[in-house]
Amino acid sequence: MAARKQCWQDRNSEIFKNKGLPDEVSDFFFPRPSSDIVSLLFESGLVASKGEARRMIQQGGVKIEKEKITDVNQQVDLKTPVLVQCGKRKFMRIQHRA
Repeated sequence: MAARKQCWQDRNSEIFKNKGLPDEVSDFFFPRPSSDIVSLLFESGLVASKGEARRMIQQGGVKIEKEKITDVNQQVDLKTPVLVQCGKRKFMRIQHRA
């Protein structure tokens, strides 16, 4: 049991302290080929409301492909899959489904 707990702690240290990525990232297929970042976060389920999405962006808690997003009006192109991080622990790969 102690070895299992140590393994879990090591994995979480890699992900959260060393800014690594989790082993499994969920996928979300977005209905449009592009979207503004606020709608993208809300419709994918990463945040509970558009207001929460704006607040997360303004506080620097949203990254796309490891780049911090600071503009709440930014458009995101989903022709290729993008990795979105919202907060420290929420990761999702989002892409357009034709």
